[in-house]
Amino acid sequence: MKTIQLLNIPVEEFMKEMEAVLSKMLLDKLPKTKVDEEKFLYTREETSKLLKVSYTTLWKWNDDGTLPAQKLGKRVYYNKESVIARLNA
Repeated sequence: MKTIQLLNIPVEEFMKEMEAVLSKMLLDKLPKTKVDEEKFLYTREETSKLLKVSYTTLWKWNDDGTLPAQKLGKRVYYNKESVIARLNA
Protein backbone atom coordinates (compact mmCIF):
# COMPACT_ATOMS: atom_id res chain seq x y z
CA MET A 1 0.00 0.00 0.00
CA LYS A 2 1.31 3.43 -0.94
CA THR A 3 1.24 6.32 1.51
CA ILE A 4 1.13 10.05 0.99
CA GLN A 5 2.64 12.46 3.43
CA LEU A 6 1.52 16.09 3.35
CA LEU A 7 3.76 18.72 4.87
CA ASN A 8 3.11 22.44 5.11
CA ILE A 9 0.28 22.62 2.57
CA PRO A 10 -2.38 25.24 3.31
CA VAL A 11 -5.89 23.81 3.67
CA GLU A 12 -7.25 25.99 0.85
CA GLU A 13 -4.62 24.76 -1.59
CA PHE A 14 -5.23 21.15 -0.60
CA MET A 15 -9.01 21.58 -1.04
CA LYS A 16 -8.55 23.13 -4.50
CA GLU A 17 -6.37 20.23 -5.60
CA MET A 18 -8.82 17.67 -4.26
CA GLU A 19 -11.73 19.45 -5.97
CA ALA A 20 -9.88 19.41 -9.30
CA VAL A 21 -9.09 15.71 -9.01
CA LEU A 22 -12.64 14.78 -7.98
CA SER A 23 -14.19 16.93 -10.71
CA LYS A 24 -12.07 15.23 -13.36
CA MET A 25 -12.95 11.80 -12.00
CA LEU A 26 -16.68 12.57 -11.97
CA LEU A 27 -16.65 14.05 -15.46
CA ASP A 28 -14.87 10.95 -16.76
CA LYS A 29 -17.63 8.76 -15.26
CA LEU A 30 -20.52 10.70 -16.83
CA PRO A 31 -21.98 9.17 -19.98
CA LYS A 32 -20.91 10.89 -23.15
CA THR A 33 -23.97 12.59 -24.63
CA LYS A 34 -24.46 14.71 -27.68
CA VAL A 35 -24.86 18.37 -26.77
CA ASP A 36 -28.28 19.56 -27.89
CA GLU A 37 -27.73 23.26 -27.17
CA GLU A 38 -27.40 24.37 -30.80
CA LYS A 39 -30.51 22.56 -31.99
CA PHE A 40 -33.48 24.88 -32.58
CA LEU A 41 -35.89 22.51 -34.29
CA TYR A 42 -37.01 18.97 -33.54
CA THR A 43 -38.16 16.49 -36.17
CA ARG A 44 -41.59 14.92 -35.95
CA GLU A 45 -40.00 11.70 -34.66
CA GLU A 46 -37.98 13.49 -31.95
CA THR A 47 -41.01 15.50 -30.88
CA SER A 48 -43.21 12.41 -30.76
CA LYS A 49 -40.69 10.58 -28.57
CA LEU A 50 -40.10 13.55 -26.25
CA LEU A 51 -43.80 14.21 -25.69
CA LYS A 52 -44.76 10.51 -25.83
CA VAL A 53 -47.57 11.11 -28.31
CA SER A 54 -48.42 9.75 -31.75
CA TYR A 55 -47.91 11.50 -35.08
CA THR A 56 -51.69 11.83 -35.26
CA THR A 57 -51.71 13.80 -31.99
CA LEU A 58 -48.93 16.05 -33.30
CA TRP A 59 -50.96 16.65 -36.46
CA LYS A 60 -54.07 17.54 -34.39
CA TRP A 61 -52.04 19.87 -32.18
CA ASN A 62 -50.65 21.59 -35.27
CA ASP A 63 -54.15 21.86 -36.73
CA ASP A 64 -55.66 23.45 -33.60
CA GLY A 65 -52.60 25.63 -32.84
CA THR A 66 -51.55 23.81 -29.65
CA LEU A 67 -48.14 22.97 -31.08
CA PRO A 68 -47.54 24.60 -34.46
CA ALA A 69 -45.28 22.81 -36.93
CA GLN A 70 -42.95 24.34 -39.49
CA LYS A 71 -42.37 22.82 -42.89
CA LEU A 72 -39.02 22.98 -44.61
CA GLY A 73 -39.50 21.37 -47.99
CA LYS A 74 -41.37 18.14 -47.35
CA ARG A 75 -40.12 17.78 -43.79
CA VAL A 76 -42.01 18.80 -40.65
CA TYR A 77 -40.23 20.40 -37.70
CA TYR A 78 -41.25 21.75 -34.30
CA ASN A 79 -39.72 24.71 -32.50
CA LYS A 80 -37.58 23.62 -29.54
CA GLU A 81 -39.07 26.23 -27.19
CA SER A 82 -42.63 25.20 -28.08
CA VAL A 83 -41.86 21.52 -27.52
CA ILE A 84 -40.22 22.20 -24.15
CA ALA A 85 -43.13 24.43 -23.10
CA ARG A 86 -45.56 21.64 -24.04
CA LEU A 87 -43.42 19.10 -22.20
CA ASN A 88 -43.55 21.19 -19.03
CA ALA A 89 -47.30 21.87 -19.31
